[in-house]
Amino acid sequence: MKKHTINHSYRGKLLTLMVEKIKPWYRVLLKKTRTPWVINQAQLQQFPKHSLGKDLALFLQKEKLELMPFFEEHDIMHILLGYRNTVLEEAQMQFFLLGNGKRTVFTLGACFLSILLLPEYTKQFLKDYNKGKTALSLAKWDFRYLLCEPTQLLKNLLHRTPCPQRPFIF
Repeated sequence: MKKHTINHSYRGKLLTLMVEKIKPWYRVLLKKTRTPWVINQAQLQQFPKHSLGKDLALFLQKEKLELMPFFEEHDIMHILLGYRNTVLEEAQMQFFLLGNGKRTVFTLGACFLSILLLPEYTKQFLKDYNKGKTALSLAKWDFRYLLCEPTQLLKNLLHRTPCPQRPFIF
């Protein structure tokens, strides 16, 4: 099965439906541990070009999504990790996050369902899990305070990629 057909396959639709049914319950759990961001999409548009905030606004616009309370960080993960908003890449992102140390009921459940419904991608999921293990841990990042930062700088930091060398000038 090709990547682009998973979204429209019965398995892809089932996985999407299950995630949509779980979201309200997950939001209830998040309310106990997080506070929603006090920002909207119009405000995100005002951030500098190539900043995390501006790139979040552009991502939401491109994907025709709304900024949802308690799910702001999820959309940022798509930007920083480079996973698109498809069934397969959403599953891959969950495996990256699992490898990176995220052990929530939602992440574990999404990974379990992904292996169950998309077993032919198990090797890819393992690669994404290992990528998450080698990346800098995202567990303590509070993205509300990073919205002004250049997105590429944050990606480099996350993936432990050194900045390009600049000549030393006295």
